[in-house]
Amino acid sequence: MKQQSQDDFLKLVEIAERLKDKYIIVEGKKDEKVLRNLGLQNIIKIGGRDLQDISLTLNHDKEIVILTDFDKAGKKLAARTNKILRAYKFKINSQLRKLFFGLGKSRVEDFNSILSLE
Repeated sequence: MKQQSQDDFLKLVEIAERLKDKYIIVEGKKDEKVLRNLGLQNIIKIGGRDLQDISLTLNHDKEIVILTDFDKAGKKLAARTNKILRAYKFKINSQLRKLFFGLGKSRVEDFNSILSLE
Protein backbone atom coordinates (compact mmCIF):
# COMPACT_ATOMS: atom_id res chain seq x y z
CA MET A 1 0.00 0.00 0.00
CA LYS A 2 1.35 3.44 -0.87
CA GLN A 3 2.10 5.71 2.08
CA GLN A 4 -0.49 8.33 1.05
CA SER A 5 -3.17 5.65 0.69
CA GLN A 6 -2.29 4.23 4.09
CA ASP A 7 -2.37 7.70 5.64
CA ASP A 8 -5.81 8.37 4.10
CA PHE A 9 -7.07 5.04 5.41
CA LEU A 10 -5.85 5.81 8.94
CA LYS A 11 -7.38 9.31 8.83
CA LEU A 12 -10.69 7.84 7.63
CA VAL A 13 -10.71 5.32 10.48
CA GLU A 14 -9.94 8.11 12.95
CA ILE A 15 -12.79 10.25 11.62
CA ALA A 16 -15.15 7.25 11.71
CA GLU A 17 -14.31 6.77 15.39
CA ARG A 18 -15.38 10.36 16.06
CA LEU A 19 -18.64 9.76 14.15
CA LYS A 20 -19.70 6.69 16.16
CA ASP A 21 -21.86 8.47 18.73
CA LYS A 22 -23.52 10.85 16.26
CA TYR A 23 -26.37 10.72 13.78
CA ILE A 24 -25.04 10.74 10.23
CA ILE A 25 -27.27 11.99 7.45
CA VAL A 26 -26.50 10.74 3.93
CA GLU A 27 -28.21 10.87 0.56
CA GLY A 28 -28.65 7.19 -0.32
CA LYS A 29 -27.93 3.46 -0.04
CA LYS A 30 -24.38 3.51 -1.43
CA ASP A 31 -23.38 6.19 1.08
CA GLU A 32 -24.95 4.19 3.89
CA LYS A 33 -23.07 1.04 2.83
CA VAL A 34 -19.68 2.80 2.93
CA LEU A 35 -20.37 4.12 6.42
CA ARG A 36 -21.60 0.73 7.66
CA ASN A 37 -18.33 -0.75 6.35
CA LEU A 38 -16.61 1.71 8.68
CA GLY A 39 -18.61 0.27 11.59
CA LEU A 40 -21.05 3.17 11.90
CA GLN A 41 -24.65 2.59 12.95
CA ASN A 42 -26.68 5.79 13.35
CA ILE A 43 -27.08 6.46 9.64
CA ILE A 44 -30.13 8.24 8.27
CA LYS A 45 -30.77 8.22 4.52
CA ILE A 46 -32.59 11.26 3.24
CA GLY A 47 -33.47 9.67 -0.10
CA GLY A 48 -36.29 12.12 -0.87
CA ARG A 49 -37.80 11.87 2.62
CA ASP A 50 -39.26 14.93 4.30
CA LEU A 51 -36.72 16.47 6.70
CA GLN A 52 -39.41 17.43 9.20
CA ASP A 53 -40.47 13.78 9.40
CA ILE A 54 -36.85 12.70 9.85
CA SER A 55 -36.38 15.21 12.66
CA LEU A 56 -39.19 13.54 14.63
CA THR A 57 -37.18 10.31 14.83
CA LEU A 58 -34.00 11.91 16.21
CA ASN A 59 -32.89 12.40 19.79
CA HIS A 60 -31.72 15.91 20.68
CA ASP A 61 -28.93 14.46 22.86
CA LYS A 62 -26.86 13.42 19.82
CA GLU A 63 -25.02 15.67 17.44
CA ILE A 64 -25.78 15.37 13.75
CA VAL A 65 -23.20 15.22 10.97
CA ILE A 66 -24.52 15.91 7.48
CA LEU A 67 -22.51 13.84 4.99
CA THR A 68 -24.25 14.65 1.77
CA ASP A 69 -21.90 14.77 -1.23
CA PHE A 70 -19.62 17.73 -1.88
CA ASP A 71 -20.99 18.34 -5.37
CA LYS A 72 -23.31 21.28 -6.07
CA ALA A 73 -26.52 19.35 -5.34
CA GLY A 74 -25.07 17.75 -2.20
CA LYS A 75 -23.87 21.07 -0.80
CA LYS A 76 -27.28 22.61 -1.45
CA LEU A 77 -28.98 19.67 0.29
CA ALA A 78 -26.55 19.96 3.22
CA ALA A 79 -27.32 23.66 3.63
CA ARG A 80 -31.08 23.07 3.53
CA THR A 81 -30.82 20.13 5.95
CA ASN A 82 -28.63 22.16 8.29
CA LYS A 83 -31.10 25.06 8.29
CA ILE A 84 -34.12 22.87 8.99
CA LEU A 85 -32.49 20.81 11.72
CA ARG A 86 -31.08 23.89 13.46
CA ALA A 87 -34.60 25.35 13.43
CA TYR A 88 -35.62 22.25 15.42
CA LYS A 89 -32.74 22.96 17.85
CA PHE A 90 -30.51 20.05 16.82
CA LYS A 91 -26.75 20.34 17.25
CA ILE A 92 -24.98 20.08 13.87
CA ASN A 93 -21.28 19.18 13.75
CA SER A 94 -19.92 20.82 10.59
CA GLN A 95 -16.28 20.23 11.56
CA LEU A 96 -16.52 16.45 11.02
CA ARG A 97 -18.07 17.01 7.58
CA LYS A 98 -15.07 19.18 6.66
CA LEU A 99 -12.60 16.58 7.99
CA PHE A 100 -14.36 13.76 6.12
CA PHE A 101 -14.30 15.53 2.78
CA GLY A 102 -10.83 16.91 3.48
CA LEU A 103 -9.55 13.51 2.37
CA GLY A 104 -10.04 14.57 -1.24
CA LYS A 105 -13.24 12.76 -2.24
CA SER A 106 -16.37 14.58 -3.35
CA ARG A 107 -18.89 11.76 -2.83
CA VAL A 108 -19.35 9.52 0.19
CA GLU A 109 -19.46 6.39 -1.96
CA ASP A 110 -15.97 7.25 -3.30
CA PHE A 111 -14.51 6.42 0.11
CA ASN A 112 -14.82 2.75 -0.85
CA SER A 113 -11.55 3.20 -2.73
CA ILE A 114 -9.80 4.07 0.55
CA LEU A 115 -11.49 1.20 2.41
CA SER A 116 -10.45 -1.33 -0.21
CA LEU A 117 -6.79 -0.60 0.61
CA GLU A 118 -7.05 -2.12 4.09
